[in-house]
Amino acid sequence: MINARTMLSLAEDYLSERRALGFKLRMEGHYITAFALFADQHGHRGPLTDGVVLNWVQGQAKKATPLSWARRLEVLARSRGI
Repeated sequence: MINARTMLSLAEDYLSERRALGFKLRMEGHYITAFALFADQHGHRGPLTDGVVLNWVQGQAKKATPLSWARRLEVLARSRGI
């Protein structure tokens, strides 16, 4: 049986590879790590779904604005290659 990797370990590998290519990924790295922790804490496994992404985007900060939702969504969309 193959052990499924956590979203956090996948995110850390992704960020490490991108940083090795010269990308700074300061805020983007924070968002990607925060999302990965959220997904792991909520038991998400497998490919990303719109539902888990939108739950994170809209549910993290009570005072978040639609502009901050858009920024978070933009970061995840770029990391997914959309």
